[in-house]
Amino acid sequence: YNALQDQQKILEKEASILSSIHDRCPGENATREAKVQFGASIDSFLHGVQQSVNKSQAKLEREAAIKAEFEQRHDRLVELQQKYANLVQAYKAECQAAERPEPE
Repeated sequence: YNALQDQQKILEKEASILSSIHDRCPGENATREAKVQFGASIDSFLHGVQQSVNKSQAKLEREAAIKAEFEQRHDRLVELQQKYANLVQAYKAECQAAERPEPE
């Protein structure tokens, strides 16, 4: 659900950005200064996008590291649980063997 919300926010932001670019785009009869200013604003926009991408990439890497750590913990706990189950089974077998009367 959160992933869909994030995707919706991204799409809404993209639509807003495209609309903004369209509104600010100088027409054919615009002056050279207006075209240069538009180019500079596009460069600024691209820089902002790159920063967002870098931030998202860093977040993804942090979350991947956390996931890997939890997977290792989980694997270790499963291993301990299996050892515990084997020890309990061996203990029960020893108890049953000790309860049996020895033949005389």
